[in-house]
Amino acid sequence: MISLSLFNLAEAIWWFICSVLMIVRSLQQPRQSRWIGYLCAAFLCGFGISDLIEITTGAWWRPPSLLILKGSCLLGIVISGAFLWRNRVSTAHATEDSSPLVSEDV
Repeated sequence: MISLSLFNLAEAIWWFICSVLMIVRSLQQPRQSRWIGYLCAAFLCGFGISDLIEITTGAWWRPPSLLILKGSCLLGIVISGAFLWRNRVSTAHATEDSSPLVSEDV
């Protein structure tokens, strides 16, 4: 049981580190798209908190509120990740379109 608790503690630390990295990465983004990174960081932090709670309960599905918290965080991470991916792809396409493929200064 101690090894499971240590694993959950390590997992919680991992999610907190990911949350901090997401905030740092979001600070490098344009101001109008930072909120998505901040939201994703909040969900990552929530997932870390749920792992700390799981240490005391011994299961990810007990109590039901822990299951709901984990599910909500997972859904939030997926949705905010999809928004971040969409912004990344659209930004990449915007920079491709703005740079000419052939120089007209011949």
